[in-house]
Amino acid sequence: MLLRIVKQGDIPDLRVAGTAALNSSLIYRLKVETLFLFERLKEKSFSPLGGEPPLINFPFRYEYSSTSLEDLIEAFRIILEGALERKKEQSSKIMDMEPLVEMDTFQIYLKEALDSFRKKIIRLLENNKVIKFGEFVRGKDLMEKIRSFILLLFLASEGLVELEDTEEDILIWKR
Repeated sequence: MLLRIVKQGDIPDLRVAGTAALNSSLIYRLKVETLFLFERLKEKSFSPLGGEPPLINFPFRYEYSSTSLEDLIEAFRIILEGALERKKEQSSKIMDMEPLVEMDTFQIYLKEALDSFRKKIIRLLENNKVIKFGEFVRGKDLMEKIRSFILLLFLASEGLVELEDTEEDILIWKR
């Protein structure tokens, strides 16, 4: 068909043949670009930083695996035995430790400290309706401040005093 169109006149018209060749080459180019489009998408999604990672040269081994199944089982057994021994040592250390303070002595000390603290707070609350905790512990060392706070919480749990936490201080008053 193309030859008939080209030879229609005395002078061959190669414009039609050129247009056909151009269209044909464009069609094949689009087909090839479509084929490689998926390869380009894989490259873009694989490496966000650009480029491919360098290849790693693995050493040549004549065996598929350098460790046998028996070696793996033996290593696993050794690890488990070591973990069990460490656990037994830790549990024996915990059981061997004696308490630093006997509970009876501690309870007696706590009760005595709470009684004297209760008397002091009641005496202060009889003179004042509200006590500020910051003023109460002013001049005391850190440990004494902590003891006072804990004992104050005990008194609040007994219902003897009521506490209010304000931005600048803790207010204490009698119930």
